[in-house]
Amino acid sequence: MVNEAPLENLFLVRRHVAAGNILIGRQEKLIARLAADGHDTAKAKDLLAVLVETQQSHLAHNDRLEREAANSPLLALSSPI
Repeated sequence: MVNEAPLENLFLVRRHVAAGNILIGRQEKLIARLAADGHDTAKAKDLLAVLVETQQSHLAHNDRLEREAANSPLLALSSPI
């Protein structure tokens, strides 16, 4: 029997990376709108920094799982981000 948990983890982290990209993009657009309208952007920029830091964690996790995939026939079949 093949252990599918690593494959599920890889798919999950890839979803997190994709969602993070969307959230970061939205936050950057919001900051631009706030700035264009003359509003304070400090808190929005703080949140963006948290989103970017979290995304870096997701990417590092993805990289680790990709390295593991190189040693697993099941994971090696999955496509990269």
